[in-house]
This record gives sequence, structure tokens and C-alpha cells, in this order.
Amino acid sequence: MISKPLAALALAGAIATAALADGLTARLASDEIALGDSVQLTLSADPARLTAAPDISALNGDFDILGTSKSSQTRIVNGVRSDNVEWIVTLAPRATGHFTIPPLKAGTATSEALSLDVRDAAAMPQGAAAQGETMTLSIGPGNHYVQQEIPLTLRIALPGALREGAISEPESPDYILERRGEDRVSQMSKGGRPVTVIERDYLLRPQTEGPLNIAPFTLRGRLDAPNAPGAPSPFGADPFRNLFGGTSPFERMFSPGRPVTLRSAPVTLDIQARPDGAAGWFLPAKAVELSARWEPENPAFRVGEAVVRHVRIEALGASDVQLPDLETPQVAGAQVYRDKAQSGSVDTPQGTAAVRDFTFSVVPTTGGKLTLPEVTVNWFDTASEQPRVATLPAETFNVEGPVSAAPPQPAGTSPASGVDETVDVSGWNDVIPYAVAAALAALALIVLIAVGLARPWRKARVQPGRVARAGQDGARRAALRRLDAACRAADRSAAYAAALAWLRAAAGDAHCEPEDLLRRFPDLGERWAELEAEQYGSSRAETWDAGKLPGAFRAAERGLRTNRRSRRAPVLPPLYGPGPVAS
Repeated sequence: MISKPLAALALAGAIATAALADGLTARLASDEIALGDSVQLTLSADPARLTAAPDISALNGDFDILGTSKSSQTRIVNGVRSDNVEWIVTLAPRATGHFTIPPLKAGTATSEALSLDVRDAAAMPQGAAAQGETMTLSIGPGNHYVQQEIPLTLRIALPGALREGAISEPESPDYILERRGEDRVSQMSKGGRPVTVIERDYLLRPQTEGPLNIAPFTLRGRLDAPNAPGAPSPFGADPFRNLFGGTSPFERMFSPGRPVTLRSAPVTLDIQARPDGAAGWFLPAKAVELSARWEPENPAFRVGEAVVRHVRIEALGASDVQLPDLETPQVAGAQVYRDKAQSGSVDTPQGTAAVRDFTFSVVPTTGGKLTLPEVTVNWFDTASEQPRVATLPAETFNVEGPVSAAPPQPAGTSPASGVDETVDVSGWNDVIPYAVAAALAALALIVLIAVGLARPWRKARVQPGRVARAGQDGARRAALRRLDAACRAADRSAAYAAALAWLRAAAGDAHCEPEDLLRRFPDLGERWAELEAEQYGSSRAETWDAGKLPGAFRAAERGLRTNRRSRRAPVLPPLYGPGPVAS
């Protein structure tokens, strides 16, 4: 016989269960997610007992509401009908921690409270490896240095086809991550089941030395969820199954698929500073090559005629901002002028290579032998960890044309024999006045024609020059704005890139090398040396203060503008060398 207290307790439990059944039921799709993921909250109830829709305004404090949907279901079992209505709310938490979904009301019905743990992605499990889903990140071997390009490969293996999905890539101010090329998709078999393999390549450029933490990559998607092996199809034997790789169009239509979330394991790299043995410009790379070509391909060198030479630096495993400038060579018997350098990258079978193309105009000023000196670039081999030198050999050519003018000889003496060859000019005295007058008239006519032809040519040439100068000025102003912003944010890497862009633009405008500007403005040279030490030095502080850096670049900009307004003589020497020596 049941005692009265037990009977009362049972009655209270029955009443509570009934009250719960008559109320609003709440459930979460998962009670633990990573920051950046979303979770679905489902609220369900009997529509006959509801007087209003659920009020979810209490969720706005800790979550972003990404969307809501409503569905109704009707079931008839043994002639008994039951109705149910569901609201599905998609939530995205704004921070990590332990959260409580408060009780929510729908008219007079109230749901129970729920708990949700939001963790950092690096602390979450990598994925459901037991179901054959894996996501791994592989990194190139060897030591890694600041500003070096490090190849990464992300590999995803999925049992079946991926209906939809997106990969979230980690972000950090300590590195630059760039996707390289297109995804590679292949099919393989594992345990008699098809497996889809997706591979994606990246390039990682560390901006600071020391430990570098790479957060997990995250894949969120939806997989096909066909019937389990051996389970009968709801449509009986399906002739389309084999035609669609084991999944028929009917299964795709009636199955929403299975959601999947995968994460790679977090990775920590030890990024090394610039080696002590790497003197001069620091260029860490796997390989560096120098090459040259002429335009035209087999030029004929003649006095006073310009020939174009293209010199290329190609560095495997480096970025274009690391490639150094090439100085304009001083060549005996020729004037050499440098145009703007073009930077970029090319794909090679060994990986991405940074390239920088330099264009030089070589104008011989005398006939005979002309030798262009060798070109050298110091670089650091990241494979052997040894400093190396890339060399472009010297080249020698024959120049057609007169040799430099010989000293003037006494009148009436042959330069070859020294024999007096005085000519009798008697009888010409009457003709000379008329010949002089005719020559002066012809000269005046030539001058008038030349002036008339020069006017339209000058008008046509003025505007492009102004447009070019305006473009150069705009590039320098943009670089200075980026420099100011980087200095305010104490971002030494961004400040270095902006300062380098300004130096290149200013040097191109002034028709000189960046080193010439640093020598012309000593304060600028001092600040630049300090910035280089901060960017690539082995002993730099954790925090960086720009100090006088922006002021030095602003002062140099004002100096360049003042010099350009007051400059009257051309910056470059004459293309065709000195004129003839008057006797």
C-alpha cells in the first residue's frame, strides 16, 4: 500500500510534468560551440494552448540573432491527432564564456532555462574524425625568418560529397596570409566508401620574430546524408543511385544533408630574426637569379643611339618588397639612365617567386669597346642558412662611330702626316661675300621652319608631363598618408612598407636612386636607418615609437617640391655627350 506522502509526491510530479508538457519546450542543437559558430535554439509547443509567438528579445544582450523560421507538424496515430508548432532561432554568441538562455515566454507559456558554453576555436576538438572527416594543415620544412614566404597547405577529407561549405581563415597582425591558386579536388576510396579530398594552398609572411601562433582554420558546411549501406530506399530499387556516385537525385531532394564543422589544429612557428651573417640588404629566399635581355634582342651599338637593357631579379620564396634596388652603373664611354622598376610575382614549379624588373637606357658616347660591369645581389639561403651572392656577369660590346674627338691641330697641318698642305685661295675673294649672304638667308629660313614645327610639338608634350608629375605627386601623398596612419597605430611593418613606397616614388620623380635621396636629406637617412633596424634587426623592442620618422619624410617632401620649382637646368646630363670642341 502506498503511503500518503509518496502519493502526494507522485501527484506533484504528475502535475509538474503536465505543466511542462502544456508549456513551451526549448532545446539547443549543441551545448558547446566555438566563438564564430552559430547554434540553433528550437522552441516548440501545442498551438492550441498558445496565445502569442515567443518573445526572444531577452537574447539580444549576448547573441546576434541571425534568423528565425517557423514550421507546423500534424500527426495522426490510431485516429488521435496531435499538432505541434516550432520556432527555430539561429544565434551567434558575441564572446566566449558560459551563457544562460533565460526562460522565454509565448503568451502564458514559459520555457525552461538552458546553458551554453562558448569556447575559443583553438580549444575546440578538430572535428568528427570518427566519421572520417579530417582537416589538417601542413607547413614547409626548415627554419623560418621575418618577411619570408612560408607555404601552407590545407587538406580536407570528407566521406561523400560536400553540398555547400565555407572556410574561415585565421587573421592576425603578426602575419599576412594569402591564398595561392585554385582548390584541388580529388576522389579516393577508404574502406570501400568514397572520400572527397580538397586541398588549398596559402602563403604566410611573418611580420614579427619569435613564437607565431596560427589559429585553426574552420570549415562549416553540409554533407550529403544518403541512406546507410543496406538500408532500403523509400522508393524501392533506385536505378539512379549508381549514376550519381551512390547518391540519387531523390535522396538529395528529400534529405537536407548533414551539417559538418571541422577545425585544423592550432600551429606555433618559431620565427627567427635577421641572421648576423647576412650583411647588407636582407633577402631570405630559397633561390635568387639575375638575368638580362636587350631590346632589340641583338642590338647594334652606335654612338649617340640608345639601347634598352632589362635586368630581372627573381627570388623564390620571397616577397617583392624584399627585393633590393639596383644602382645605375657608371660606365666609361656611355651614359646610363634608369626607368621605374616594376615588381610582381610569378608561379614556378617550385612555388611563387618574387620578381623585379629594371629598365636601363644605355647611350654610347664614343666608339670602340664598351663594358657594362657585373651586377651582384646579396641574399640569404634559407635552406642551407648561408649568405650567398647572385651575379650577372659583365658584358663587352663594340660601338660603331667616331672615337672621342682628338686635340685640335695647327691650321694647315694634316692630322695624319703633319705636312703643310696650304691651299691657294686667290681668285675667291669676290665670291665669298655672296656665299656668306646666301648661307645666312638659308640659316634664317631653317630657324623659322624649326620654330613653327616646335610650337605644336611643345603644346602636345606639356600636358602628358603635367599628368605624369600629378600621378607621381599623388603616389607620394598616398604613401605619406599611409605612413602617418601606421605611425599612429605603432605598426612598424606598415610604416616600413609606406616609407619604402614613398622613397621609390620620390626617386622616380627626381630621376635618381633612393640612396641619393637619403644622402641629400641626412635626417631622412638617419630615420630610415632606424626604421630598417626596427623592421629587420635582431634586437628590437616589443613596442615601437615612430618618433621623428613622419616629420623627416614630410621635410624631405617639402624639399623636393622646393627644388622642383626652383630647378632650371635639366637633372640628367645630355643624352649625346659633349658637343664638338671649337677650334
